[in-house]
Amino acid sequence: MTVHATADTRLVQALVEVWSTLLAGTPVAEDDDFFALGGHSLLVGRVALHCRREFGLEIPFAWFFEHPTARSLAEAVAAEPDQCRPQA
Repeated sequence: MTVHATADTRLVQALVEVWSTLLAGTPVAEDDDFFALGGHSLLVGRVALHCRREFGLEIPFAWFFEHPTARSLAEAVAAEPDQCRPQA
């Protein structure tokens, strides 16, 4: 049985908003696949930078590919918050 951590609603909404902005105003829902909407690795870098600046999160780059929806990425962060701490 897989237990999913509860996603931080603020992070989910922030991801939806930044994805929509980076994808030229494309409407994005919480369960939309970033890459299916036209996202690519260069945009992932911009999303990662946004998460670092706005939330102090260092989300592992691979997670964006493993969890391509805003909800699933936020759940991954909630499940393993120590993996997203800034490196000193």
